[in-house]
Formats: sequence, C-alpha cells, structure tokens
Amino acid sequence: MDRSPAVRGAVRALAVVVVGALGVYLWSFFRGGGSTSSGPPTGKPGGEPSYIVAADDAGAIVLDGQRQTVRGVSRSGGDAWTSTRAFADGDTVVCAGTCPAAVASGGIDALNGLGTPTVTPLNLGGATASYPSAFKSTVVAATGAKSVLVQGDASGSAWVSIGGSRVPAASAQVAVVQGSSGASLVIGSRPDGASVVRSLTAGHDGWVLGAELPAHGFFGCAGAGGRVAFGGDDGVLIAKGGTRTVVPGVKDPSECSFTRSGLVVAQFSAGASATTTTVQVSTSAGKARWTREFQGEARVSANPREDAFVVTDGKTARVYAGDGSLQRTVENVSHAVYLPSGQLVALGTAGGVKWL
Repeated sequence: MDRSPAVRGAVRALAVVVVGALGVYLWSFFRGGGSTSSGPPTGKPGGEPSYIVAADDAGAIVLDGQRQTVRGVSRSGGDAWTSTRAFADGDTVVCAGTCPAAVASGGIDALNGLGTPTVTPLNLGGATASYPSAFKSTVVAATGAKSVLVQGDASGSAWVSIGGSRVPAASAQVAVVQGSSGASLVIGSRPDGASVVRSLTAGHDGWVLGAELPAHGFFGCAGAGGRVAFGGDDGVLIAKGGTRTVVPGVKDPSECSFTRSGLVVAQFSAGASATTTTVQVSTSAGKARWTREFQGEARVSANPREDAFVVTDGKTARVYAGDGSLQRTVENVSHAVYLPSGQLVALGTAGGVKWL
C-alpha cells in the first residue's frame, strides 16, 4: 500500500464526507496536480484549507487544515472532540445521530486495493454504536439500528448493509458525498476501473437506497426527490427515475449541489500561475441560467428550500439567487454550507463555526 505523503494527502481529501456537493475534494485527487491536503500531520499549524465536513442544527464536524485534525464543534460553544487519526487517515466522518457526535471509518484503506483492510470504525464525541465487522467497511449513515454501511471482503465481493439487510454492491472502494438536502451519494470504483454512483435518501421508514448507475469519474451529488447528478460521457447528467438530462457547458466538473429546482456545478481549473473556478447554475431540465468565473478554489453549496446557493473562496461567502443576483455577503468565512432546513452554517477564518 502506498503511504507516500502525496498519496496520503490526496486520498485524505478524497475520503472526507461533506455537506453540500462534491466538496469531498475529489477534484484535487484526480486533476493530476497538487491536492488540498499535502501530507501527514506535522503537529504544527499549516496552510491547508479548512472545511465543514458535516453539520446539523446542533453541531458541526470540521476538517481543520490549520491544526491538521478533524474536530467536532458544538453549537452551544467550543470543540467537543478532536481526532488526528481521522485527519491523517482521510476517514469518512459522519454525524452519529446528532452532531457533533460522529463516527470515522473507511478512509485511505477503503479506497486502496482489495487486499487492504479498513480499521475499526472510531466513535467520537460520545457516540457508542457498534457496527458489523467486514474486511472493508465504511459507515455512510450512523443512525443506530438503521445505520448504512458499504462493506466488502478480501475477494472483492461488496454489499450495502442497511438496517440489518444486505444489498449487493459493485464495490466497497467508495467515497461519500452528503448533500445539503440530507441525501447522500455513494461513489464507488469497480475493479475494472469504472465508476458507479448510488443515492441514499431518508424515507418514512428509514433509508431508501437507489439503484447503482454507471458513471464517468469520481463526481456527483444527490438532491431531494430522488435527483442525482454525476459525470457522463458528454459532461454532467441529471437523473431522476428513468430520466436522464444532459447539462451542457461543463466538461470537467468538480463539485455540485442541488437547489430547490436546479443544479449548481463548479469546475476548478489549475493554471500555470493561478486557479480559477467556473460556477454554472442550470435548471433541472439542463438549461443554463447563469455562469461566472471566480478566482481561486471556490466551493459551492445550494439551499435545498430555495433557488439560492452560496459560493465561498476561503475568505468571503457570497449568497446568490438562482438567476445569479447577489443576495448577501459575509466576510471572514473559510467555508459555508446549507442545512436541509435552509439555514446557512459558516466556518470563520479564525476557526469558529456560526449558524447564520
């Protein structure tokens, strides 16, 4: 197994679960250049970016690049826990019932070859659940008896463990993207190198697992109402049921997020001297409404209750309406995401988290 700093840093970025779009940082791993994380923890403050990994009304999980740790933040104030293991291993971190209680699992070892087992899931912040063991195991949703895990054995067989039942899966080598609507997308890499995506949405009686769909690359997001966006041969595809819609204008997508009735896609472009981000807003029918270029690596998260979205560039958060008109500006914000309720949660440049 390759444990070089470059690979560990890139895969650490790859493995993180985030609220809102493919802020899972997959683009940094596959673009072929530098990554958002550049090596194992040094124990000293660094210059790596920090992001909100997951959040709800009670707390948040922060990937803290400055301190090179993952930390749970309580809305009532202060850090509830920190984990250098979750940061170093690139663990998938999801809230356990209510944030900031969490479980870290999978990570680099889940994404490595079939012969690499994963470590035991790590409960954080008072979480106490136990999970069925397997050679490879990634907790996608930590909700007690109705938890969802993607698991596999050393031979390459894989399955989804959902509420005590097993559903066959193409791969246990997965990354997870949690959308602002509360729906998640599981992106898997099959042994033949092809990608598959699968949605996970909350239903009245537990989680609803979508069908596996063939995809191009590690890109995608899930939204309310069974909507899924992922990479296709001709760019971005929006799928709902048996319908497929092509979103023109974005050939190399990096992350996405669903508004109430549309899709926001960001495309990062690393040039010789600078990085830029093109953000495009489209209707659910694939018609482009608005496009703008931002300097640097701008992240996006959509409001699932409205046709609005937030763009953060590491210093400022800007909220736009679906037509691109600027609605609000919040300074000194590293990253911001929407919750399913439509509330905005912001990580300040000084490290604090605020519910706006």
